[in-house]
Amino acid sequence: MITERANQERTEVVGTCYFCGGPREENKTTTLPFVVGERLVIVKDVPAEVCAQCGEAYLTTEVSETVTSAVRELINKNELTVVNFSELVPVSV
Repeated sequence: MITERANQERTEVVGTCYFCGGPREENKTTTLPFVVGERLVIVKDVPAEVCAQCGEAYLTTEVSETVTSAVRELINKNELTVVNFSELVPVSV
């Protein structure tokens, strides 16, 4: 039991959700789908603050820029592309 608690990431409420007013927690991840025409890019494990009530994700500027840049490069490669955030450059986020 103690080991389980030590391995769990700690979350802290950092604000309220713009949409539902629920608590936003940091140290979470989310999956973001991007659809352009008939092409789809899915970015998994994106670091974010996530509303505990409705699931809305809030990204930092750096994370948002990294994801946007990657999607622009990947959108024309395949009909469906799935990547983990950790695979994207720059990894200094």
